[in-house]
Amino acid sequence: MVLAVAACAHASPSTSSDTLAETRASIAATNARFSEAMKRGDAEAVAQLFSEDGEAIPPGGKAFFSGRQGLRDYYAGRMRGTRFLDVVLTTVSVESSGDLAWETGTNRLTVQAGDAVIPDPPG
Repeated sequence: MVLAVAACAHASPSTSSDTLAETRASIAATNARFSEAMKRGDAEAVAQLFSEDGEAIPPGGKAFFSGRQGLRDYYAGRMRGTRFLDVVLTTVSVESSGDLAWETGTNRLTVQAGDAVIPDPPG
């Protein structure tokens, strides 16, 4: 199982009148862009989905990667020698308070490293 947590990866709702459904739709669209960028091996596009102060906790959770440059470097390193064949992000819940929204969910990755295709069980 791979567990990755990202903070500030989604734009917060623009006004307090945004509905939770609109927020969910925005998160789903960003998740789709993240998945496509990962499958293309485009670390720059992945990093641009995060806010300037975004953070990610990689699998194993032993360090944080912060800021767009740090995230770009982290994802470029993950993509070096590994091809992401499938990236599925599943939103379990979305909550909000004022102009802040957060998502919890799971991910499933299928990667190719050399000749081996490695399915990652749902996390």
